[in-house]
Amino acid sequence: MGTFVQRTLAGASLPNQAELRDDLVAWLHRAQAAGLTAEDVIALVETTLRATLADDAPQKEPA
Repeated sequence: MGTFVQRTLAGASLPNQAELRDDLVAWLHRAQAAGLTAEDVIALVETTLRATLADDAPQKEPA
């Protein structure tokens, strides 16, 4: 058993990742100051990600 990397962060978004990471770190500090635990942050990110992706998904037209 071990850790296997399936993807890297490289790609077309690579030039933006440093700034986005800085924004994320600042947000994580605010979340921690607001009393959120690591588990709270993970739950918030996962539910927001799912909701956002669902909103952005193309709607299938009825058959």
